[in-house]
Amino acid sequence: MKTMFIYILVIPLVVFTKIEHVKGHVIQYKKQRVHDHGSGALGLVIEGLKGNIEFEIPCESIFGFEYAAKSDKDKAKRDGALAILENKISEMIIFDGELNCKIIKEKINILSESSKHSDLTANYAVSCDKSPLGTEIVFNFHDKFPMIKKIKVSIIIDNLQKSVKVDKSNIRQLLK
Repeated sequence: MKTMFIYILVIPLVVFTKIEHVKGHVIQYKKQRVHDHGSGALGLVIEGLKGNIEFEIPCESIFGFEYAAKSDKDKAKRDGALAILENKISEMIIFDGELNCKIIKEKINILSESSKHSDLTANYAVSCDKSPLGTEIVFNFHDKFPMIKKIKVSIIIDNLQKSVKVDKSNIRQLLK
């Protein structure tokens, strides 16, 4: 139920028209989409000790471009950024170490509406040994992706609801 709430709260409905696969990632071509370069949305929902994260942002803020990567240089940039999102997410979303939280990539999609605009959506599963309630979470996206200007973060942990604007590195949010 709360996972569905995050999709309604954070991520608008998208109509997809074509799907391609690039190195294990799905590229979906879609119809009309408004996006704001440098701005993203992140939803974090945890119920008990398990939850989900969904992150959406224009590809320009992650890769440095939005068009389909054709040159070796662009493919290397894209693949490097995707590797960071897949393997370094726990350095960008940092839970208290005593919670022993694990963030595991479920899927990363590149959503392209034309040759000029594309968005990236990344989904992750979260599991912790202890509840994050009463602790602090730290966001450090700007260290890995300096073209990000701001991320609107919505947090739901059990009955707690918070929102925070992440517009620089080391943004801390108390979870109480």
